[in-house]
Formats: sequence, structure tokens, C-alpha cells
Amino acid sequence: MTDLHQAILTTVLPQQVPGAEVLPPDSWPAYGLSPTGLEPLPAIVAYSSAQGSLSIIELVDRTGAPNAERHNALMRWSSAFRGPRAFVWAYASRTAYAKDMGELLSDTYVWFADEPKHHAYISGSAEMSEPYRRRVRA
Repeated sequence: MTDLHQAILTTVLPQQVPGAEVLPPDSWPAYGLSPTGLEPLPAIVAYSSAQGSLSIIELVDRTGAPNAERHNALMRWSSAFRGPRAFVWAYASRTAYAKDMGELLSDTYVWFADEPKHHAYISGSAEMSEPYRRRVRA
């Protein structure tokens, strides 16, 4: 388990989705997910009974920079789940995230291991224009 994986499990997930349960792969079929058919499988899948939602968490140190192909594959893989799904890209820090900023897709979350109480939501709105990106990188 990497440092990023450990930080997300023990610190960030409890801050971002209090009470969420990390689902082991053998429980995924009960949520409409297959423990096969996607390579690599998400690093972490967590269920919040309070929200009835899944958090599908990708560790950027494991899967590389986010891209549309991977995001679409995750959406298809989890499409049988009948509740809200949150697609999360986890980074060690905002500095690590800055190099991938332009790659993130709309309707995704970004978590930072070194700032467990903070996150970014990429909505695809105009605020993610180049002038906004320049301010964030500064």
C-alpha cells in the first residue's frame, strides 16, 4: 500500500465522507459492481449509507493522470449502481494536482492527501477557464 493509499483510507475519506465504508471487492456485486472486467480496478470503493452513494477513488500515483477513457470506463463499470456516484482523483498534494489540472473531466472530485479537509469539484463550468487556472497555480 502506498503512502497516498494509506492517507486516503485513514485521513481523507473519513473527512470527506464521514461514516463511509470501504467495500472489499468480494462485496461489489451487491452494489452492481464487478470485481473483474476493468483494468486496473479502482483503488478504493466506498459506500455511504447516509447518502446512499458510492465514492470510486482513483489514486493518481497508481493509474496516472486522469483521462476521458479511464473516466468513461469507470462510469460504464459502475453504471448498474442505482444511487449517486462520486468519481474521485486523489493526489498527494495540490502541487501534484497542478500538473494535471487541464486533464480533469467535469463532474469529478479531487482530494489532496496533505489537505484532508479540502477538495475540489470540477463542474466543467466557466470558472475553470484559463484565467482561473492561472490564479490557482500561482
